[in-house]
Amino acid sequence: MEAIHRCFQLGENVKSVSKEIGYTRASIYSWRKKYLQERTAALMNDKDIKPDTLTESSTDSSPDLAQLQAQSRDMQMRIDIWKETINSLKKDPGIDQKTLKNREKAVIIDALNKYSLSVLLAQLGISKSSYHYQETVMKKSDKYMNLRSMIWSIFHENS
Repeated sequence: MEAIHRCFQLGENVKSVSKEIGYTRASIYSWRKKYLQERTAALMNDKDIKPDTLTESSTDSSPDLAQLQAQSRDMQMRIDIWKETINSLKKDPGIDQKTLKNREKAVIIDALNKYSLSVLLAQLGISKSSYHYQETVMKKSDKYMNLRSMIWSIFHENS
């Protein structure tokens, strides 16, 4: 329990803690997994379990941990959205996402397929129907392609 506390709550390096206590890093990660699944009782031998050792404080950290993990996922998604705004759209990092056009938002959503569509739609403030409309429009061919190529060739002939 002390090793798990030091590594995952106090933020100490797992490698240094494992060297200090004489167990492998894999053991510490295994203990953490058992702890998250079954709480303190999973880490004790049956003879070591005492009813008074499983107090309210051992279950208090579960909501906090889940909340922190959710916040971490949310922040990572926001970072990924900003990266795609900069990389794919070549926008300034300080741009307000509310000023993006629906087409630009659809491009970002397409690039970030590791997140669920509903979460991305909510984060970027675009409706599902608008997203699907933009997808359809982007797949259509340019109806002025022939005209553009003619203008392009005439321009190069005369320049």
